[in-house]
Amino acid sequence: MALRCSLSDWETNKNDFEHVIHDPHNWNKIPLINTIPNYELHDHQLVRFRGMVQYMYNPEYFMAQYEVEDNSSKVKVTRSGRYRDVIQCAPNEKVVENRDQSIEERQVFYCITTPALNDWVYQQEKKLGLQQQETESVSSKVCDATTKRQIEDEPMDTDHLNQEASSLPQISTSSATVQEPKRFFAGNSMNNSGSSACHGLSLNFPIDGSHGIACLVKINDSDSLPSLKINDLIDVVGFLSLDPSLAHVPSSMGTEAENLAENPPPSIVPRLHAVTLQKVTHVNLLPNNLDDIYKTALKTKKELHFVLTQMLLGDSLAADYLICHLISLVYMRKDGLALGHFSLNLSNLPQRPDYTRLLYSVLERLLPKSHYLPMTLENMNTLSFSPKMDYEANRLSSGLLQLSDNTHLIVDETRLEAGKLDASGVVNVQALRTLITHQIVNYDFQYYSKPYDADVPVLILSEGKSLLPCNMLVSLNADPSCLNTLPEIFQAANHFLREPLLTEIRLYLSVMRHSDYEFPEDLQKQAQEDFVQMRQTGGQNVSAEDLHLLLVLARLVSLSNGEKTVSLDAWEKAKRMEAERKSRIDIQRGRAVQPANEP
Repeated sequence: MALRCSLSDWETNKNDFEHVIHDPHNWNKIPLINTIPNYELHDHQLVRFRGMVQYMYNPEYFMAQYEVEDNSSKVKVTRSGRYRDVIQCAPNEKVVENRDQSIEERQVFYCITTPALNDWVYQQEKKLGLQQQETESVSSKVCDATTKRQIEDEPMDTDHLNQEASSLPQISTSSATVQEPKRFFAGNSMNNSGSSACHGLSLNFPIDGSHGIACLVKINDSDSLPSLKINDLIDVVGFLSLDPSLAHVPSSMGTEAENLAENPPPSIVPRLHAVTLQKVTHVNLLPNNLDDIYKTALKTKKELHFVLTQMLLGDSLAADYLICHLISLVYMRKDGLALGHFSLNLSNLPQRPDYTRLLYSVLERLLPKSHYLPMTLENMNTLSFSPKMDYEANRLSSGLLQLSDNTHLIVDETRLEAGKLDASGVVNVQALRTLITHQIVNYDFQYYSKPYDADVPVLILSEGKSLLPCNMLVSLNADPSCLNTLPEIFQAANHFLREPLLTEIRLYLSVMRHSDYEFPEDLQKQAQEDFVQMRQTGGQNVSAEDLHLLLVLARLVSLSNGEKTVSLDAWEKAKRMEAERKSRIDIQRGRAVQPANEP
């Protein structure tokens, strides 16, 4: 059953309701608008929204309290402007002009459905009962000593029946007519595309063709809530604002495009007045007790390694590296370096046009957030990779690389064809290189660029060595017999990845990725001694970068085993993996130069 709370009851018993809402059991019962058709939502309804901060507007000013006077009786009543976009003023009332009125500001964030969110995560949210037809009153959970009134099943809050359209940040005092409660329809929330042709409004999704919703989140009490920045993932609870008059707010400043961007139709972009929010680290909903996941980590890794080895055509080493890549993240930034990122280039792939798509079709079943990018000439020349400031609309136009942390980007270089990159294509390639190398994305503000930190693991699929830089190049050593049964291999892999194993692997990847770890001092000393020996053997071919990557690999090997402390076994395995990987590269290079040496 979904929890319900009216705005008037919230204002009367705020502290009690806050205690109820922050109970995790009750939090998940609040209707999630990501999974609910808009026609089932109503004005001033308590709802949740999960998504990404795409842009931050300037603060918005509003009357926190104001007085209205009845024209007949001259009785004055004080009303609140918090959690509302329009002033409550009936036709027989007027707003009392008072210089001492309380004017406050609230932060405004333009938020969108999490980019590159895979469908199984969306289905997971629905299955948890976040979309419920039955409702129960939050008031019933609040102590009777403080809450005297039970919330009825009537779906509307009665304190908003008489409202007025007012411009924000401009404050208007003209009255509006009384109207009956309404529900508003804008189609199914997850079927809204990236733009609304009827209104000429783009929802500003980074990935073309994405489906989801956009929402203007307004925060009144910013001091009591976590500070937010662009690309943060949030789970916010608040009161919905769907009054149609918000689409016709006049603007004395700015262009028509700017007014449309800042005041879009609420049926397309609803407003949500936050009462509380949480930052989201991972979108895969984890159980409260993670001990069992650590206990079964080795078993789960073995199952995952088996299926990845089959998908990689019998290559066990490539499967080891791919597991490490899937649980990698930037755990620290120091001296301009993103420590922990682990980009991977799987090369020497079979020249089969369907292989990379088949490989990605399985990966997207395992990863909560991922995007497949065919590196075609058309995509590189026509897509916008870096976000760019649109000064006409006064908002940030999103780009393909505006992704939240831990979103996996799979670049398919096998689709690259002969041709010439235009100026836009060159800029896009440079943006990809910067992301892979430094884990930052430079946002284009026309007169200058500003770097934003990113944590986007990049997997490059190529036939030869990639044109893009990467941390690890693994040349695939495919079993030739597997090439004749490629469709059957992936059919078997998808059949193998059934419940409960599929959920176990998903949880394993999420938990291992965000696990803390320790690197014991004695092992650090061992690593330094081994590095000295490698320098003596390999000479100038061994650099400090090799040591850093080896330390990162050892960390990932330990985490993949469910170990929070890097072990000697993990260090030794990382060394063996690197030795075999480099040996393959040397053999591949020897094959490449051999024909040139022949008479």
